[in-house]
Amino acid sequence: SCGASKFIPEGSQSIGVYEGSFFGERFSGSIRVHLYQALDGSKLFEGNFEGESLDVAVYFRGKMAGNTLEGGFSAASGTITGQFSSDGNQVTGDYSLTSPSTDTGTWKAKKK
Repeated sequence: SCGASKFIPEGSQSIGVYEGSFFGERFSGSIRVHLYQALDGSKLFEGNFEGESLDVAVYFRGKMAGNTLEGGFSAASGTITGQFSSDGNQVTGDYSLTSPSTDTGTWKAKKK
């Protein structure tokens, strides 16, 4: 295993990595989102927030429908959403963490 989580099914193809920044009321830092296409055609993502003010890396995962990402956090409570640009090279979104810390904010990332 190359560190892929159990959430992403075996045999899924990587279809893009996006890196950028997040800006919250309490926290800010970098964001990384990795998109996959599963064998059944569904598109999934996983990623994480990292920042000096965060005690731990915050991991998230979810599904892509059309140009929209919708997911949640693992080991934390909250939601994360995103919207792709028409060319697919950029994604912007927002998030809401409810525990262990409360924070809401926005994020943006570009395809590497």
